[in-house]
Amino acid sequence: MSSDDDEFDDDTTDYDEFEITDDDEDDDTDDDIDESESQPQSIHFHECLRLLDGALNTNNPPVLPRWCASEQIGIIDDPMLLINGHKKCLTLPMDKREARRFIRKAVPLDMKIDIVDGISFSPSSCQLPANSFSILNPEWTTKTESYLKRSCVAQTLELDPNQIELKVSNLVLLEPSQFPRQFTWSKNEINPLAIAKLFVSLPSSYKGGKETITYQKEKHVFDLSEKDSIKSTFYTIVPASDECKHEIDFISGGYKLILIYDIIPLTPAVFYNVFIDETTKMRVGEILEAWTHGLEHDYHGYSSKIIIPFSDSFHLGNNLILHGMDRVIGTILRKTIEQCYSNKYLLYQGLIQPNRSNDGTVHACRLLTELNLMVPTNTNTLLNKIDLCLGNCNETFSGNIFSKKSRSEQGNFVNLEELVVPIWCLVPISHKYDLLIDNIPRVLTHLEQNLIPHHCYHNETFLLIDWLLKSSKKIHFNAKLLLHRLLRLSSDDTITYDLIITIRQLFQHKKFLEQFFPMTNEQEYDDIIYLLTYSKDTRIQLYLHQVFRTVLKRRSRDTDTIRDAIKFIGILLSRNVNSSFSLVLIHELLSNIFQENNPVSPSVTDLANLLGLLSFSVDSFDLSCQIISQEIIRQINITKVTTTNTSTITNLLRTVLVPTIIQIYRYFINEHQICRKRKRDSMINFPSWFLSLYQTCLSLLNSYCNSSPPIPTYANLSDIFDTHCCSICEQLFVFLRDTRIFENTFIIPKDKIGHFNTIVNKFNPLIIMAKSMISDNESHQINIIKMTTCDEEICRENNLLRSLLSHFQLSNQAEHQSDTTRKKRFKPSM
Repeated sequence: MSSDDDEFDDDTTDYDEFEITDDDEDDDTDDDIDESESQPQSIHFHECLRLLDGALNTNNPPVLPRWCASEQIGIIDDPMLLINGHKKCLTLPMDKREARRFIRKAVPLDMKIDIVDGISFSPSSCQLPANSFSILNPEWTTKTESYLKRSCVAQTLELDPNQIELKVSNLVLLEPSQFPRQFTWSKNEINPLAIAKLFVSLPSSYKGGKETITYQKEKHVFDLSEKDSIKSTFYTIVPASDECKHEIDFISGGYKLILIYDIIPLTPAVFYNVFIDETTKMRVGEILEAWTHGLEHDYHGYSSKIIIPFSDSFHLGNNLILHGMDRVIGTILRKTIEQCYSNKYLLYQGLIQPNRSNDGTVHACRLLTELNLMVPTNTNTLLNKIDLCLGNCNETFSGNIFSKKSRSEQGNFVNLEELVVPIWCLVPISHKYDLLIDNIPRVLTHLEQNLIPHHCYHNETFLLIDWLLKSSKKIHFNAKLLLHRLLRLSSDDTITYDLIITIRQLFQHKKFLEQFFPMTNEQEYDDIIYLLTYSKDTRIQLYLHQVFRTVLKRRSRDTDTIRDAIKFIGILLSRNVNSSFSLVLIHELLSNIFQENNPVSPSVTDLANLLGLLSFSVDSFDLSCQIISQEIIRQINITKVTTTNTSTITNLLRTVLVPTIIQIYRYFINEHQICRKRKRDSMINFPSWFLSLYQTCLSLLNSYCNSSPPIPTYANLSDIFDTHCCSICEQLFVFLRDTRIFENTFIIPKDKIGHFNTIVNKFNPLIIMAKSMISDNESHQINIIKMTTCDEEICRENNLLRSLLSHFQLSNQAEHQSDTTRKKRFKPSM
């Protein structure tokens, strides 16, 4: 999180500006200090970032951690090295006879050899891979390797010894040579995660062997040639990097035997173990508290995450061992959080790449690797790795790292889309779920698979759902599917209260109200019915009624909502759900449909479906049924006047009106059968609204059935045909205009077939049917065009519907009795 040099005058002045105190110079009289005065001082978010940037980039520690080393260990145990195929271990110190035995089984070691005076030399070193020899001394693996890891590697490089392991890589023998050997220890395929090599020089008889390790402009020379190589053991640590050069000077008078280990990190946090003084950690902690304080009080400009980039010198693929300043910054963050704030913050590490917005600025970044959690917490595993976008990254650090990192080492500009930035990401635990905002499907999958099935995670389950429902950000999720998942918890009596509260929150959420209708599958109905039947929430009907009412009010102009509401109530009635609750919903629906100044009039289809719904309780909705029936008849009469196409009305009769009449008729028949068991010679009393609707539909069917289907005509033929039409067009024009002809045959020349088909297709999907045949003369095509009409099929359907209605047995006195009943039920007010 570096910034330009002129941005900071002095680091100490930054901290003088930022004071966190419990006392106030102007308040000398109050002994009773308000709790709010103990809170961190309110500062702007950019100022908070500036202070954090300064605290992380102070000269602490004075000396950066080492990245290479070479020292004498002293006398240690013989590892007892046995080459595969040999019966005797190698004797140490290594002599000429043992060296020859080694060379016979070894292979050349790849290394870089400078050409001297135009002459290249053959390799003077050989190796045995790890699978070609064994270490037989058990003390070596239990004690010596542990000593090497803790006292040599971890202590020298300032790594956590519990977070690294040593794996044997190979055994190397350096033969006498007059020239230095140069090596580049890049990452290998066997242990690609290795960060460095540990060279253990076993007791041997030789002279020379000075080592030089170079990285960029930094060079370290280790000359242990004066030490006793016969009795002592030496170790050297070299980073695994193509940029790091390792040179071993010439040796003479013997052979040098080296056992090489790969140093492998077990966690990304292994690098962040550098010594940091307490003052720095306290300063950073105070700044983090000020950030959290501003975030909780919703100060303008505060972000729920801070992105801290690595130094400008660090690039993708670099070995972090070689970048001491980045290790220092990571250690400050890690130890500050680990020691004092492990229950307040999450610290991640990852790689991001900028994405341009439409205006050319950088607002969001794509993660190239997962954000790995650096400090273990007790949170669920969902937060251990984050693999989604980080939005608004430019607002979360001081300065623009993308402009700083946009130049290569040669000074050329790097394409922004090719730029990769390693970062730390800092997030308050209270805002931890904000990291998941771009991957809600993964959140819901984790919720279903990892949280809900396990009792121990129920608290985390409700916290996660609470975040989903209360987040001010736009979150896209299936609210009804979330309800279905929540119902799986209903069998656990220990969380009944939490479950009730969560479901109530879900019912009030915008997403649930938006998605309540339409219900697209049977499961969604089952979930609502399950709640109404088995929920332990005594007010569940009240909350569902509120959902129903809110949805109707918000979609008062949407005719589809009326249709969905009718279907919803019908499903509840068919599943024998509490009838009183269904009555409440029906009253709500009716008041919405027939409210004063309602801009949307329900269609005949919706009115008919609603009438069928009300028929289950005619006594309760007799007046509403009468109003609906009159409205249906009124709209039918208007349609008859305004349209000449009879198919519109006949389609309503076939699909809606007649089925509704049949449904209501069956209801009255069933009621009559029930009454007949109680009282003999009971008579069916059909209400007047039913008889009126029945007579209207039957009259329409009689009218349509008694008239013959007309031959279709076209009033706009002249518009369809071109002004200068060909002979084929003229022939087709005459055929269509003549209402006495139903069929005609056209012989079309091959060069006119395309034109003919184009003209005919202009009438589709009207009432022209063309059938093509190839004539004996291949230069022509025969087309038989038949004038037909869908009214023929409609006529047959109308006859069938009329037959159905004609078989209804309606009482002659029904209308009179219905009027009498209605007068008794609705007495006029005095």
